[in-house]
Amino acid sequence: MPLSNATKIKLRSVFVITLIWMVVSMIIVLHDYLFQSELKIMGIEAYDPSSTFFTTIFAVSIAGFIAAPLMVFYLKDRFKNKPLWFSLFFNTATFVVIITIVTLPASIFYNLLSKELSIGDSQLAEEVWKFYTSPSYLLILFNWTLISFLTLIVLQVNDKYGQGVMFALLKGKYNKPKQEERIFMFLDITSSTTIAEELGNIQYFELLRSFFQDITQPILKNYGEIYQYVGDEIVVSWKMKNGLRRAHCLQCFFEIENTMQKLSPKYIRKYGLVPGYKAGLHCGEVTVGEVGTIKKDIIFSGDVLNTTARIQDACKRFDAKLLISQDLIHRLDTHHSFGFKEIGAIQLRGKLQPVNLSIVHKKTLPDDAAVHKHLSNKEMV
Repeated sequence: MPLSNATKIKLRSVFVITLIWMVVSMIIVLHDYLFQSELKIMGIEAYDPSSTFFTTIFAVSIAGFIAAPLMVFYLKDRFKNKPLWFSLFFNTATFVVIITIVTLPASIFYNLLSKELSIGDSQLAEEVWKFYTSPSYLLILFNWTLISFLTLIVLQVNDKYGQGVMFALLKGKYNKPKQEERIFMFLDITSSTTIAEELGNIQYFELLRSFFQDITQPILKNYGEIYQYVGDEIVVSWKMKNGLRRAHCLQCFFEIENTMQKLSPKYIRKYGLVPGYKAGLHCGEVTVGEVGTIKKDIIFSGDVLNTTARIQDACKRFDAKLLISQDLIHRLDTHHSFGFKEIGAIQLRGKLQPVNLSIVHKKTLPDDAAVHKHLSNKEMV
């Protein structure tokens, strides 16, 4: 069974974290080697360079196999509804325990290498205990607790900006405006004012938070990037190749629909209703860059965003859940699973030239599985 895009993103994060930890640990090993005399003054045992090098690789590999996946797949989002300080404190405390546990096999490995002891040697236990009660262990615990804390901060910042954006910022990719071709989907909750009046402000906000949280997985699965939330609206963006391939930009909407159908009992039980929504899809060239001084952000600008917003507004006019521009239809890699009802050139508010639009619906064919298999084989060729 192929991995979903969301899982691939998390596995990529695990790999990057492990790689960074490995680099940082090598820097620490080099530092300890260069400043052994200062360590001795502090009462910290000088390490055997060769044994320390291999032990570090061994220990970080264990951490990358256990701690990094735990951080990315579980701990990072475990307390997303709690204050940030609580999440950081709990997760850091968890990593203190993990560091202590990982240190045990690392210490055994180090003594087997440097002192040529065997597993059954009674001196091995004495050496391990001696290490746990030494300043060396306290220094390691401090260093890696700090590293774990900083890693959690980076993951939170990465969530704030979006996947991959933080590294792009570090490289200065958005210091100067750049031109990109992108697909955009504006998705808006229908009758939001009425719903807000019925539920009240607090419960309506909880509804929005639940909705945005529940549709995140279908978005990530279809290679979408969440650009921004604007009130009761979410703006999703795709790099052109990702959105066009296998019509991911269309598939995303209908997988959101399937998700909400499955979760409808939860929404009815908690809020007394299931939120409806409508969306518009369009593509074109945009300018992207970093703006702001006190509060920085990455923004897209261009006519394509205004047009997409107007297409989404037109959904109510044509009683449609999903409208798409003809420009985007013509560029789709394939759309065998979708049907299009052309409604012609429409004059959108604020636009000088009319835009050709179509209503999109999902085909319910008995051979959907065969079509999907055909598309998968096509990608492999």
